[in-house]
Amino acid sequence: MATLTIRNLDDAVRDVLRERARENGRSTEAEVRLLLEQSVAGPTIATEHRCAPRRRFADIEPIEIDHPESSQEILDYLRGDR
Repeated sequence: MATLTIRNLDDAVRDVLRERARENGRSTEAEVRLLLEQSVAGPTIATEHRCAPRRRFADIEPIEIDHPESSQEILDYLRGDR
């Protein structure tokens, strides 16, 4: 993999990149890498990295575990060992 150094980058641009990275849960380096990939390759790579989650945590209903066997049953179910 190559390394790229960018000199004379305006502080305001750096700050925007940092904020954007923070909002997207990435490092500034990862955010810049993604932006460069998107600008070169188009939307194909962009959708790979930014796909929406299938379910939000807020949509998942909580479960109760009544006894110790229930936890193993739940793990088996989640693993597909039904």
